[in-house]
Amino acid sequence: MRTKSVLTATAIALVASVVIPIPMAAEAAPTLFAGTGHYYECIDGAFTWEEARDAAATKTFDPGSGVLQGYLATVTSQAENDFVSLPNILCIDANQQVSDARWLGGTDAESEGTSEGFWIWATGPEAGTLFWIGGIGGSVQPPDFFANWGANEPNSSGNEDYLESRQAWNDCSNVASGCSPFGGWPYVVEYGGLEAELTKELTSGPNEDNDAVVDVVVPVGDSSPLEDPYDFTITYSNPGGPDAIVFDTVPAEWQVTAIDGQGPNDPKCFVDFGNGGGGTVDAGPANGKCKKAKSATKIEWNVEGLTDGELVVDVLNRQSPSGKPKFKPTSCGAIILNDGAIAFESDGSGNLVLDPPVTGDPVVVAGPTDPICLVAVEDPEGTLTNAEPSRSAAADHDGDGIPSFVEACVNVVQTNPCDDDTDGDTVLDGVDQCPLRGLEETGVVDPDGCPVEDN
Repeated sequence: MRTKSVLTATAIALVASVVIPIPMAAEAAPTLFAGTGHYYECIDGAFTWEEARDAAATKTFDPGSGVLQGYLATVTSQAENDFVSLPNILCIDANQQVSDARWLGGTDAESEGTSEGFWIWATGPEAGTLFWIGGIGGSVQPPDFFANWGANEPNSSGNEDYLESRQAWNDCSNVASGCSPFGGWPYVVEYGGLEAELTKELTSGPNEDNDAVVDVVVPVGDSSPLEDPYDFTITYSNPGGPDAIVFDTVPAEWQVTAIDGQGPNDPKCFVDFGNGGGGTVDAGPANGKCKKAKSATKIEWNVEGLTDGELVVDVLNRQSPSGKPKFKPTSCGAIILNDGAIAFESDGSGNLVLDPPVTGDPVVVAGPTDPICLVAVEDPEGTLTNAEPSRSAAADHDGDGIPSFVEACVNVVQTNPCDDDTDGDTVLDGVDQCPLRGLEETGVVDPDGCPVEDN
């Protein structure tokens, strides 16, 4: 990635033919435009529009808040158009000259899924968005209602289907014939708006209370095998890259039985689930040992080359190799079905990208997601299997005014879902402003549940 320094006021004043010989400037980081929150840089040289489009899609930039995917810039306002032009973004052409000409991501080429006179943005988050219909004197289109064609443009002279900007826009052929003496132009890369998304949700599972929703409440001490597995879905989306590998872990209390409907090829170690989610999946004991009833399961989902994918993981409460119960909830509170998924950048060959190289940490592309949580509650009378919605996220088993699932899995301050007064100060958790503080030595407490010394 290379962005040259901004022209000085004196140099700007010399711009007449907008091609100025200057010494090569030092490399600089992409420049932030506050109007979009995106970063921009010019890549110097002579490129066809298609070369520029493809090369821009391979570039990434991390401003310190996460990796941003690059793409051939799209421009949707006058302010953004001014920013990607001279003097803000400096481009150097193939003759080592400062040039105001640069490629942007617009086209009406049939090869890009459009037709003559129907101009779209072919790149970035606006990919496929129509912004202009017609030739000279055509019309801007929603949602942005913006174009900045120069006089008598676009004229499609000589099969000109690609957007070249000199602040005012011009249509050029792919190789810029008639537009450039070099057979191409520099191009502007934009970073932002294509951030990777990684989500995870519980999508199906047991329904013992017959309320048409997945059970999120399980009884303490129950180790009987589940008839229906819990399914959670990991969804990854990152148009244009970079390549990534998604990691997740299922704790030892649970056994992965299938990934995308495919069971393990090695049932002893629960490894090798084959392909899944459009990529490849590797799952096995997190401790590296073939101990069917002891280890957590580590999942690696290689999504290299994918712009989006979905992985469905089935889990059951783990049983021992002999078929006897191995794990069971022993106390009230949260039970983690799986850890938070996280996507790291890869090099396209299955290796993680480190920053700095060799000695650094893996580069995070997206995540981590929140873990998927269930709640265990006491069930001395066996009422959690009746026809009432006693296993739903809305059920309040201790009567304190807070659903048990919320107490264990949602609230920042986790109270005991089996005790209506977790800190024993006589104020129910549902109205207690200090639910874990308890009584002061004098035994005096305010109605809000906080010790008097706090007020």
